[in-house]
Amino acid sequence: MAVCMWCSETKQSLRYILPTPTGKKEFCSATCLSEFRRSINKNPNPPTNEFKPGMKLEALDPRNITSTCIATVIAVTGSRIRLRLDGSDNKNDFWRLVDSSEIHPIGYCEKHGGMLQPPLGFRMNASSWPMFLSKTVKDAEMAPAKIFLKEPMSPKTNLFAVGMKLEAIDRKNPQLICVATIGDVKDNMVYITFDGWRGAFDYWCEYNSRDIFPVGWCEQSEHPLQPPRQKVELEPATSTTPSESPQKTLPGDPSEWTIEDVIHYICLADSCLSVYADLFRRHEIDGKALLLLNSDMMMKYMGLKLGPALKICNLIPKITGRRHSGFSMP
Repeated sequence: MAVCMWCSETKQSLRYILPTPTGKKEFCSATCLSEFRRSINKNPNPPTNEFKPGMKLEALDPRNITSTCIATVIAVTGSRIRLRLDGSDNKNDFWRLVDSSEIHPIGYCEKHGGMLQPPLGFRMNASSWPMFLSKTVKDAEMAPAKIFLKEPMSPKTNLFAVGMKLEAIDRKNPQLICVATIGDVKDNMVYITFDGWRGAFDYWCEYNSRDIFPVGWCEQSEHPLQPPRQKVELEPATSTTPSESPQKTLPGDPSEWTIEDVIHYICLADSCLSVYADLFRRHEIDGKALLLLNSDMMMKYMGLKLGPALKICNLIPKITGRRHSGFSMP
């Protein structure tokens, strides 16, 4: 069974296919394909992302928005960047759009009469912060001011209606952007529901939230989009009953895994690898192909960097020794 990227209906097979830079998109009818193309053409282009991993910048601490801290770009995906506050750990990484008003070049805080603060949960003694800050910025690669973009103006009114399609960040797993539908509208608030799931990930947000995007935004920004019913659950859902929690049991022999089985296993093993889901689909990496992969292949033919390639290679021996034992994935 397959799911249409536009209407989310489940069909035995999908006849209409649209090749894209991030993998093929499948549709159940010419109408759905046409509507998808129209939505892309009428939407403004996403902002250009010129940030690079390792660059330093200033960012508001998401857990204490009155503090501005120094941060490092950890990853770049589409028009978004993954940030880590210096002095914090990877458990508190967060994502921002490149045109967010919450990020600035180094020196912005001081120029406007402020002082850089240690992040909430700073791992060292507070008295060591000035020396830590000095060492952190010395010889560091500063993100140039020209790559910081102005945040766009907010729409003046809420024009959303129940049933409208969109793409939205999964707030439980913020590295993911998923196919979603407007489930309800109340004043300036909209209720985001994720197609194929029973409320475990749904949430209310303001109509001008920067966590929601028009259909086609991921396609234009080259950001992976999680399709309906195939979104990887990276942590237990807290708002569903046990009988409603999505379950997936993989075949005992990894060589029998489908492409989606492989993606499901890798993403659950390491949530940071979920950004490569579409890449695995594009290269049709099923169980048999996974068992043959090595780091050189992934870097040369799939374009992965050494770090992610080594992480995936490290997962392969863990499954080759467990054939026929069965895999029960949450």
